[in-house]
Amino acid sequence: MISLKQKYLVIWAAFAFLPIAVVASINYVVDPFQYFRVSNPPRFSNLMQRSQHPGIIRNYPFTSIVVGNSFVANLRNELFDRKEFGSGIAVQNLSFWGSTLREAAYVVDLTLRTKPVETVFWGIGREWVLTDFRYGEFPTCMYGRFWSHAPYCYLLNLDILLESLAIALVMNRFSKAGWVASLEKWKSIPTGAIDTHALACEMQKGVRQGDIDALTRRAESDLDPVQTPEIARFREIVLPIVRANRLVRFVFFIPPLHVWPFWVNAVTQGTLKRERALIDVLIDEPNVEIHDMTGLSSVTHNSARYSDLIHYNLEGARQVVDALASGAMKMTSIAQHEQMLRNELWAGAELVHKSFETKCP
Repeated sequence: MISLKQKYLVIWAAFAFLPIAVVASINYVVDPFQYFRVSNPPRFSNLMQRSQHPGIIRNYPFTSIVVGNSFVANLRNELFDRKEFGSGIAVQNLSFWGSTLREAAYVVDLTLRTKPVETVFWGIGREWVLTDFRYGEFPTCMYGRFWSHAPYCYLLNLDILLESLAIALVMNRFSKAGWVASLEKWKSIPTGAIDTHALACEMQKGVRQGDIDALTRRAESDLDPVQTPEIARFREIVLPIVRANRLVRFVFFIPPLHVWPFWVNAVTQGTLKRERALIDVLIDEPNVEIHDMTGLSSVTHNSARYSDLIHYNLEGARQVVDALASGAMKMTSIAQHEQMLRNELWAGAELVHKSFETKCP
């Protein structure tokens, strides 16, 4: 026989769990980020991408993926629809704005566990490696093996609930998701234009003209790869995925950086040693290709190809995909790679010298 105290406990438990059940039910029924089903009408979030990707992986068809951070956001799916990549290729861009290496690895791992994948195009070298999660609260249960069928971090999340209510009550002004209506418009970095006069003046402030060549020579002579905790973490995260999926083609590529930040980073921070070390980690893997777009001069030397000094625009993205398709920037030897870096270094030095022809305040 149930005692009065036990009855009160049952009633208390029912009331305590009622809000949890209500939140989970609303998020399941509305399913704002398409985790359980495709939405109608379609909607894709640019500002809550970490909650959006698992549903895209589960519910949309594709045979290959692009992963990385905003450096690869403008690589639109349709740009890969070409014979060089093979007949029937269907690419889905699954990059994150501000992605870390760990976050990209979660996307790759979930995709490879969920459906057959031919090629992984993975942008590296310009993301955080030692920081696992950009914002600290990554919805790992949506990507994990155990919880992916019962994603509590999706069903019980209050931010998801707010998006569910905004949709259910047609109150779009309360949404923080940054919805777009199609996969073609998803991800893209807004376009802009570089002020070349302001850029020249920035170069003049960053270095004395008499130091340019000496700094370049020093960077040129210091290309030996450096073994750091960052490189060790890169190896720890990436190699197990590559080696566990030998039938998948991994195309790692370093996105093109405008020649000015490339040069100043190389001479002040020694970044070239780091990039060399990343390539050394991967170059002997039989299912790996490495392409370094650092030397893609049609993009990196052309300010009109950038919306800012970091993000290349759609025309730049088209040229990146052209280079991936043709293999123009594919690294086949360390000597080849070093020569490419030297060429880009001196191109940067020439641009900085030329900046002193501009009259600045």
